[in-house]
Amino acid sequence: MFNNNTLSVLGRQWQQESINERDSLTLQQKHDLLPLLSEIILRRKISVEDAETYLEPTIKNTLQDPSLLKDMDKAVERVLKAIKNKENILIYADYDVDGATSSALIRKFFKEIGIDTGLYIPDRIEEGYGANIDAMQSIKDQNYNLVIMCDCGTTAFEPLAHAKKIGLDVIVLDHHTTEPNLPECIALVNPHRLDQDDHVKNNFGLLCAAGVAFCFLAALNRIRKQQKHDVIPNLIDYLDLVALGTVCDVMPLKGINRAIVSQGLKLMQRQKNIGLSALMQVSGVYDTPSSYHLGFFLGPRINAGGRVGKADMGSKLLTTDDPLTAKRLAEQLHHFNEERKTVEAIMLAQAYIKIEDEKLYEDPVIVISENDWHPGVIGIAASRIKEKYNKPTIVIAFEGAEGKGSGRSVPGVDLGPAMHDAVHKNILLKGGGHAMAVGLSIKKDRLDDFRAFLIDRFAEDVQNYQPISKVDGVLSISGVHIDLAKSLLLLEPFGQGNTTPKFVLENVRPAFVMPVGDGHFRVTLEDKGGNTLEAMAFRVRNTPLEAVLINTQNNLHVLGSVKYDVWNNREKASFFIDDVMVNINEKLTNFG
Repeated sequence: MFNNNTLSVLGRQWQQESINERDSLTLQQKHDLLPLLSEIILRRKISVEDAETYLEPTIKNTLQDPSLLKDMDKAVERVLKAIKNKENILIYADYDVDGATSSALIRKFFKEIGIDTGLYIPDRIEEGYGANIDAMQSIKDQNYNLVIMCDCGTTAFEPLAHAKKIGLDVIVLDHHTTEPNLPECIALVNPHRLDQDDHVKNNFGLLCAAGVAFCFLAALNRIRKQQKHDVIPNLIDYLDLVALGTVCDVMPLKGINRAIVSQGLKLMQRQKNIGLSALMQVSGVYDTPSSYHLGFFLGPRINAGGRVGKADMGSKLLTTDDPLTAKRLAEQLHHFNEERKTVEAIMLAQAYIKIEDEKLYEDPVIVISENDWHPGVIGIAASRIKEKYNKPTIVIAFEGAEGKGSGRSVPGVDLGPAMHDAVHKNILLKGGGHAMAVGLSIKKDRLDDFRAFLIDRFAEDVQNYQPISKVDGVLSISGVHIDLAKSLLLLEPFGQGNTTPKFVLENVRPAFVMPVGDGHFRVTLEDKGGNTLEAMAFRVRNTPLEAVLINTQNNLHVLGSVKYDVWNNREKASFFIDDVMVNINEKLTNFG
């Protein structure tokens, strides 16, 4: 048995939590589950009573009354007034996937009820995140009366004050961390408002901006039904967009989010959204879409528009009903994503050299900066560096005396409030975000102060941080079979808060290893009885895993996941290696 106190090759502690055997048996009998599946469910802190909702999530059973959110009824009332008076409405959104999906969601709704809306998505490089005064003035000059702001606006004090001054009404639909004071606007709908009731926060606080926008449309639709309008859109038809925003913004797949993504994936399979269908084609997503496809195939291409292309391309793709336009936009986004990969690879190579040379990995928070790095790729770079060093990371791209930064954190280290405090201390020009992801602007001459601020704030948190991998079960090689792989599909969708189940194969050796693709290995694992299993290990070249896997004399415990695959019309169970632990207590001679 693997040792909970021994660290893996990647420096992680593997933990398998105990469960109540009686509860496990109850789940097996009540839901006709394999014993291993019932154990996985219980290890995810899902009670016997909640298991049915987990296994069969629906919007009806998980969505509370949207009017419980502060300012929701104010927002609906103002939009109804704008519709009645034929006012000009513009949707303003962030340049990431959550912004693209939430803006597309609202624009498709308005289009269905016969109303054209404008779209404004700020340029990532020229304007940066969120609202700005020049944008508000430009929108007003174009004779818009009402702005619905998605995935931004919660801390846009000066821009929204200017909007009010020039007679431009603004509604904010957001989910980012709030401050005690809120900007001046008609309505600010955000589950994380400090004046929001705790029970409402606990339910709606899981939502991304697309989820908040969906709740807003549900509240709006309800009043329109009461007013007996002829056209009442079916909001279920928009869940593919909400699912995409939820997965790509790395929101927990629990409660309402699990229902959104589960139902959204079913809708996506029918390819009702012309833009999404075109994007799936260029992304090579021909199988039944999963949360993995959303996060690693569709999302990066939509994001590429805001990173290295045009910021509004993703939203326009998701809104269009014209197949030719969709095909053109999807192909352009695919091209921009390939360009993004090249820029990212160069930036990461430079960053790793700098981190090692300057020993930045010794700091509790890695802060790395360079002149003329592409601001559109710093978020991805921060994520990669964080994964490599298991430390919160902030990457800053300077142009002249000012830089834009993006940060990614680890569990237990909340970067969001720290950014707000750094702004109040005049260390940062702007800053905000979530616990796990933040953005900022900074003057170059405050970089040392910023690094010192982070060291002082997070030294103890990071020192106490020990990366942990949760183990869902221990398998033999013969236990990795098609029935198990198919049964695991019942637990999907997987993602943040409902991670892909991880299993340990104990006492196996890498009998054969072959490099494939860009830094990947195909590995044949063998147990003491001579049973073998084909497995894949991705992105292992030049990592500690490489040295261990290429040594066929090593006796290992292997951590990974089991996936159901269909290849050439044949079903198979695939195993993907995440980490290994060298078993020094088992002699190699025990292998045949």
